[in-house]
Amino acid sequence: MFKDSIEHITSEVFFFSWLLSDPNMQIRSSYEGYQTRADIYINEVVSRVKHLQFYTASGIAEGGPIIMTQIENEFGHFGYGDDPRYFSLLANL
Repeated sequence: MFKDSIEHITSEVFFFSWLLSDPNMQIRSSYEGYQTRADIYINEVVSRVKHLQFYTASGIAEGGPIIMTQIENEFGHFGYGDDPRYFSLLANL
């Protein structure tokens, strides 16, 4: 069906153990201690790959090799319940 092979690359994020030195740490949440560090990490990743996207954020076709990115895929698996503020913070990065 496809003329050329399509490569799929997945980047899994592993949490640094020092995050857990905070006894109140709640990863993947709006908890300030997590959010501060997540902002730094996500902004760095975005700065490195945004020019490689197939489409820009404004919908302009650039033709880069990255056709999709996903910023969160495991929300709720850590037992913190519903945290709509977390998604709002991610959307505004």
